[in-house]
Amino acid sequence: MVALVIPQPGQVYANAGSGVLLETALFGAGWGVGNVLFGLGVASVGMGAGVSAIIHLADAALGSLVPLAIQNPDQLTSLKGLLLMAGCCW
Repeated sequence: MVALVIPQPGQVYANAGSGVLLETALFGAGWGVGNVLFGLGVASVGMGAGVSAIIHLADAALGSLVPLAIQNPDQLTSLKGLLLMAGCCW
């Protein structure tokens, strides 16, 4: 697909730099491992419990706590941060 859409893909990759390519490969590998583990988790506990528990962990916990911890780490100990952590654990 890259060869069909981008006229000189080698040049694009060369301009991107090795750090960007390494990060892309690592995030892609993490995404693949996450998908395999998601499938194993659903197969282990069943569709209903597996999907609800796994989606809760991935979306609610990581999707709200990680951005808060990265962008505003001082707010983790505020009332808002503590309520968010309590809600993710509940």
